[in-house]
Amino acid sequence: EALAHGAALAGVLAFGAAIMLISQMYHVDGHPPSLLLIWGLGALMTGVLAHSPPSLAAAMALFLGWSLSESSWREAAHWPFLAAWSATAAGFYIQRWRPGLHVAGVALAAWVIALPWLIELTHPHLLVAGAGVMTMAAALLLSRGSPTLAGLAPATLGYGAVIAVAGLIGSQVALTEGLAVTGGRVHVPPLPLLARALPTLALLAGALAFAWRGEHRGLVKVLVGLVVAQLMTLTLLREGIWLIPLVGVGFIAAGHAEQSWAGRPPAAAAPVVGFGLVVAFFGLFDLQFSDLPLASGEAKNWQEWGRLGLLALISLALIVSVLWWAIAHRLTKLQWLGFGLFAVEVLAIYDKTIGSLLGSSLFFLIAGLILAGLAALAVRLHAHAEHAPTQGDAA
Repeated sequence: EALAHGAALAGVLAFGAAIMLISQMYHVDGHPPSLLLIWGLGALMTGVLAHSPPSLAAAMALFLGWSLSESSWREAAHWPFLAAWSATAAGFYIQRWRPGLHVAGVALAAWVIALPWLIELTHPHLLVAGAGVMTMAAALLLSRGSPTLAGLAPATLGYGAVIAVAGLIGSQVALTEGLAVTGGRVHVPPLPLLARALPTLALLAGALAFAWRGEHRGLVKVLVGLVVAQLMTLTLLREGIWLIPLVGVGFIAAGHAEQSWAGRPPAAAAPVVGFGLVVAFFGLFDLQFSDLPLASGEAKNWQEWGRLGLLALISLALIVSVLWWAIAHRLTKLQWLGFGLFAVEVLAIYDKTIGSLLGSSLFFLIAGLILAGLAALAVRLHAHAEHAPTQGDAA
């Protein structure tokens, strides 16, 4: 069977090569995207008649290339792609080829993400973001349906998140059009940026909670990548860096509220708290060290010392507070995350503040005492609750 599929796919490739060779030999001119259309139709017929899913996958790729070529040629959105996509996706469904779901999802997501540069609307990126949000909502409805439909929910949610985040990030970058760059910063209006960055992180936090609780590991990896993309966008915009710690603290507070007010177990709220801690730490770390390029041991003025000290104090206090909560509820993975971020922060501060042996010794003494106190608390709480059901694995 594998050899048969390979032969069918080889025939599809030879079909396209034959079109190009004949057009070259006889100097046949024509509309360039039409090559991909005819090639894709041949691949679609092969996939349907020979029951060859790989040929259908080739057809989907060719139709996507055809649509993007037409869009580039005409400088407008190419809507006939949706008909070709539907026919190929129907072939995947009829042949019950599960990887075809991902092939169709990737093709449709790529086509939708390209729309803002092809349609003439006031806010085309927000239209794309809305399409992604609707797809995510549909995924949540699928998760409550039959087992067959529920099995489609994680992939649908992932592709919806990719589309939504691409649209929202595109709208954030669009805010920089026509703005001047001074001192390496783009002075983006804060309120429009906040209106686009907060929904992005909120969507990702909710999707991560869904994926974590459902143990959809592939979806978790995709969503973490989208979180990184959003944080890097705010970092490049620079003017939006201060939003990141505030958003992170908001998610930490939401996790605490979920556990204390909504009555959910701490293990269920741990992913939201951990997500908030990572986001807040990312922003605070950038604020502390990105604008402080001085090497270790160089002289620093009082303004630099004060700014670094205040932000470092806030970072350490935030990490310690989350660690205290994680230790109190025996959330093992969240404890590891907190201790790791504490170590990164301490080493970074040390690299920027070392100037004297006495100062370095005092700094590490205080940091060591904090960690020792937290470790003692963890040991005592674990000893008192050794017969209680553990929540660390669920967190």
